[in-house]
Amino acid sequence: TIHLYEASDWPLIVSARKLWSSGRRGGMPGEEVVALAREMFANSDRALTRSDLFDVIPQTYVDEISDHPGAGNNPIRFAATRLVWVLSEEGEIAFDAKVGNEQSYVHRSLSHPDLEWNEIDPEEACKEATRRYLSAFGPATPRDVAHYLGSKVSDAKRWMKAMDDEFE
Repeated sequence: TIHLYEASDWPLIVSARKLWSSGRRGGMPGEEVVALAREMFANSDRALTRSDLFDVIPQTYVDEISDHPGAGNNPIRFAATRLVWVLSEEGEIAFDAKVGNEQSYVHRSLSHPDLEWNEIDPEEACKEATRRYLSAFGPATPRDVAHYLGSKVSDAKRWMKAMDDEFE
């Protein structure tokens, strides 16, 4: 499912996703590797590809994930893909144009230079995402909300319960 939203809602979605389920398991990079890639994007004035990240990926991480089923015969590319995924989840980078046959990514300050990045409490962000879902698709059950957001039904129930006074 592709969810489209206004660029100004990017911080809200990133914050809310911290409490939604993650589809990635195993082989995720440690914070020190993520920090190197984050810095590389933040200091770059151009789009970067996964291949551009190869230089910041330590061989120890490549060795660690080489047996992961997703690594195939190119564990360094898999490592770069995991870095891109983490940075995307954090709202650090966005898609940009292809460079040759490779997808490129840019730091959010290049893709949306005027975007104010306000930190939002994840619980409040989830309530707001739920509110918006219900205003567009309601009435709905907690299961509907959870399915759409990729969250747990118990969490969706809590977010909906917090809005009881809004929907009387």
